[in-house]
Amino acid sequence: MSAWGFKMHLTKRRRKVISIVLAGGAVVALWCLLVHRCMGVLGCEACGYNAIYTDIRIAGYTVHRGVQVRRITLQARIAEDLGAPCEHPDLREYPVHQRYWGLCICFDRRPFAMEMNLDYQEVYTEQFRDQIRRLVRRQPGLAEEFRQRVLYEHEWQYFRAFRERIVAMVDSNGSGQ
Repeated sequence: MSAWGFKMHLTKRRRKVISIVLAGGAVVALWCLLVHRCMGVLGCEACGYNAIYTDIRIAGYTVHRGVQVRRITLQARIAEDLGAPCEHPDLREYPVHQRYWGLCICFDRRPFAMEMNLDYQEVYTEQFRDQIRRLVRRQPGLAEEFRQRVLYEHEWQYFRAFRERIVAMVDSNGSGQ
């Protein structure tokens, strides 16, 4: 085997290695361009509900969506216990806050401007929920009135008076009045 043949053999091997590396790079680039994960916020103006959604997208089409609830307000919890939960008429999808190309490379990272809102946990006990359920059994139209006045019309004075009424009922050890 001559020296020229050895060089020719080495050149073919290099071409093969370079082709494999370029093909692998092309596959990785295509994966990063076509597949990505987006995270954003869903929010309801009526009840204050907020959730973070995570979409897995292929070529721009969502193939999976996961939703993690981040905030449910006291008004919304009471409306649920009354049997008239918010129907989220104003549920909006806010712009994407984080986008991970290829599911791992983040070029667009903005912080989420919301946190867990658990300030009502001290008040919202099991006794509080029981009093709400008793009240709605005695006054069947109360649930729809609460939803309309508090969640949709945002009558905060009505809400404060309602909450104080329930707290007073709880403080009187469930006597009802």
